[in-house]
Amino acid sequence: MVKAYNFFSDFGWINDPNGLVYHDGCFHMFFQHHPDSSTWGPMHWGHATSPDLIHWSEQKIAMAPDRLGYIFSGSIVVDHENQFGFGDGQNTAWIAFFTHHDRDKFDRQDLNCEYQSAAFSLDRGMTWTKFEGNPILPNPGNLRDFRDPFVFWHSDSASWIMILSAGDCVHIYRSTSLTGWTLSSEFTVPVEDGAVWECPILCELPVEETDENRWVLFQSFNPGGRYGGSGTRYFIGTFDGYEFSVCEQGQDHPKQSEAMWIDWGPDFYAMNVWANVPHPKSGPIAIGWMNNWAYANQTYEKPFRGSMTNPRRLSICKLADGLFVRSRPAFELDTKSVSDDAPNIQIDLDGGSLCAVEVRCLTDKLHSAAIHIMSEGQSIASIQFEPKSNCWLINREKANPAETEDLFSGVFTFPRLVDSEDVIIELLVSKRGVELFFDDGMQTATLLLDQRKRVDEVTAIWG
Repeated sequence: MVKAYNFFSDFGWINDPNGLVYHDGCFHMFFQHHPDSSTWGPMHWGHATSPDLIHWSEQKIAMAPDRLGYIFSGSIVVDHENQFGFGDGQNTAWIAFFTHHDRDKFDRQDLNCEYQSAAFSLDRGMTWTKFEGNPILPNPGNLRDFRDPFVFWHSDSASWIMILSAGDCVHIYRSTSLTGWTLSSEFTVPVEDGAVWECPILCELPVEETDENRWVLFQSFNPGGRYGGSGTRYFIGTFDGYEFSVCEQGQDHPKQSEAMWIDWGPDFYAMNVWANVPHPKSGPIAIGWMNNWAYANQTYEKPFRGSMTNPRRLSICKLADGLFVRSRPAFELDTKSVSDDAPNIQIDLDGGSLCAVEVRCLTDKLHSAAIHIMSEGQSIASIQFEPKSNCWLINREKANPAETEDLFSGVFTFPRLVDSEDVIIELLVSKRGVELFFDDGMQTATLLLDQRKRVDEVTAIWG
C-alpha cells in the first residue's frame, strides 16, 4: 500500500476514473488504463483500492479488450437486492456498465462503433465475468460517439437509470432489468461548436444549511474546455426519473451562467463520484483525471503517464446570485499557513506526498500580493488577485507540463464568485501539480506542473 494523494499507476497510461464504488470499508477506483505504453492505446479497466482515499493499493487489471472492442468508461452498481440475478446467495453482485469501442469500425469511420455492455463480479471487483448477451444497449446506428454509461437506481420512479454521452447531448434511458433499456429523454445546451459530450454524471447534492437536495449533471467536454482542450461543467436542475431540466433560478444571471465550471483550471476532466457511500447527506465524493486532452500524451511523466486529483466532497451553496457547487478536500489535512509573519513554507515532496498550504487575508491586501510555487529559488507558478476586475490570475509559463507550445503554458484568468472581503486560498501541492481551493471551495483550479522541476517552497510576496 502506497501513500499517494494523487493516485497514479506504477506503469503505463491512465485516464478517466471509472466504476467508483465503496463497499465494506473499502474505496474502489477503476480507471482507463493502457498497461503496455505511457501513451493512450487499447483501453483496459485498471483497479485500485484504498481504506481512506489516501493510501492506495493497485490491483491486477480488471477487464481487458475482447472481440467486441476496447473497454471504455463506465460505472458500477452494488446489486444489494439481486435485481439483476447474478448474486449467488452468499455474495453480493457488483454490476459494471461500460462502453465497448470497436477500433476497427472507428478507423473505418463507421458510425456504429460504440455500444454499452455489462459484466458482474462476486468477489468485490477482483474478477469479472462479462455478460454473454453483450451488448446490452446497441448503438442506434447513427452515433459515432455513444459512450460512458453512468447507472444508478432511482427509487421514486422504481427504475434503473442510465445516462450516457451521445455526441452533442446526453441520452437518459430507463430499465428494470439488465437489458431492455428505453430512451426516455435527451438533454443538451448550446456549447462550443465541435464539442463532444463525455462522461456524464447525474447525482443529488445536499443544499447547505437546508434539508433540500438538488440534482446536478456534471458534464465533460472535449474539446470545449474553458481554455481549449477538455474541461468539465455542471448544471443544477431537477430529475423525475425521466427527464433532467435545468433550474430557472439564477440561470440568467451573468455570474451564474459563467460559473458552470466545476474546476476553473486546465487540468480537471472526466469527474466521477463514488457509489454506495454511506452518509449521503454530507455530499458525494468526487475525483477527476488530472490532465487535459490537448497535451495528455506529451506530459513530462516517466515511466507512467496520468494521475488523478485529490478526492473532493461536493455540496451546493446558496449565494445571492444563485446556486453553486462547492468542492472541498474529502479528507482532513495537516495544513500549514502563510502570512505576513511566516511568508515561506518549505516543502519536501517525496514519493506521493502532499503539502497543504493555507493563505488567509483581506482583498485589499491580497491585490498587492502574489503566491508563488518555487523550485530551486525560482518562481515557476503564481496566483494573484486583480481587484479591479475581481478576477483570479494563475500563471505557469515557467512550468509548462508538456512538450507542446500553446496557450496552456500561459495565464489562466477567471472571475471570483464570492464578494466577501475575507479570502481563503488552500493549495494542495504535490509532485504532479497544484490544486487550488478558493473561498472555502467555492471555486477550484487544478494545474499540472513541469514534473522535471522539483517544487520545494510556497511563498507569498506581500506588497
